[in-house]
Amino acid sequence: ETKRKKMTEHVVSFLLVDETEEIQVENEEEFIRKLNCKPEQHVKVVSIFGNTGDGKSHTLNHTFFYGREVFKTSPAQESCTVGVWAAYDPVHKMVVIDTEGLLGAMENLSQRTRLLLKVLAISDLIIYRTHADRLHNDLFKFLGDASEAYLKHFTKELKATTARCGLDVPLSTLGPGVIIFHETVYTQLLGADNPSEVPEKLIQDRFRKLGLFPESFSSIHYKGIRTQNPPTDFCSLRHAVEQQLENNTTRSPRPPGVIYKALKALSDRFCGEIPDDQMAHSSFFPDEYFTCSSVCLSCGSGCKNSMNHAKEGMPHDAKNRCRYTHQYDNRVFTCKVSGGRQVAFLVL
Repeated sequence: ETKRKKMTEHVVSFLLVDETEEIQVENEEEFIRKLNCKPEQHVKVVSIFGNTGDGKSHTLNHTFFYGREVFKTSPAQESCTVGVWAAYDPVHKMVVIDTEGLLGAMENLSQRTRLLLKVLAISDLIIYRTHADRLHNDLFKFLGDASEAYLKHFTKELKATTARCGLDVPLSTLGPGVIIFHETVYTQLLGADNPSEVPEKLIQDRFRKLGLFPESFSSIHYKGIRTQNPPTDFCSLRHAVEQQLENNTTRSPRPPGVIYKALKALSDRFCGEIPDDQMAHSSFFPDEYFTCSSVCLSCGSGCKNSMNHAKEGMPHDAKNRCRYTHQYDNRVFTCKVSGGRQVAFLVL
């Protein structure tokens, strides 16, 4: 244990992505240098999510870095974590990522929320940290919406990145695992009143009752702790993380350069401002965060392709058929043929 503690003495965190989704690291080499790990070292990625003020940075510091303030903490009301911060844990050979809290800052809210999904997409394991005495619906809504958006918008881009990097990893293994770390003070932990019920089953039942299906996650585990006398004991969380990291059947370790490439690919694809007037606020991750924002001037239909599809030479496309508008003269000429002979020439 003393040796492990010594290994983390010089670990420092750095800003990886700011609140406007701009990557703050120039290239793979700088990313590896700031992590202070070897380029050939195979690593995994562990990130943390949760509401602002629930102690995410504190949790990472005490779970993996023996209480050292690798990630900044503050007793102030304002969130002290802005953007996405990263550090390398040499003991567990993993990149640890700290994120902004949910339900926090309102400026650039849509872009900040989209950034969280990019972090989730490059992670092997995510910790959802909650300090609520009971598991709120927001937790399930976030994970359910994240799963749906991940499958709908990110799997294709991650598969392309996987191919470019030469990784032989099936698409089905690209979803991260989840550990819900639930700390209570006065209330019992999930399943404590009925020992025959496994907490994970209760969580799945809760998802179903809310009409949510977190199928993109490779696993969802519950780790609860009741802290009536501080400080919090993070040993059980650390053991749970270690157990998941040892499981390579779903996600394999990879060089840090590959992690950077995946983040860069997602950032290049899904970037730019998100128009509030088109926003659907019923979801944590609405389609508008990831689809092209162009709208047809004639019929008002939105483009159904991904953001920045024009870079790949793909034209705009819509689900609905366009309508003719005199001012744009957007007529389409079609030739009707029957039996190899032209029978009509139509103007649509």
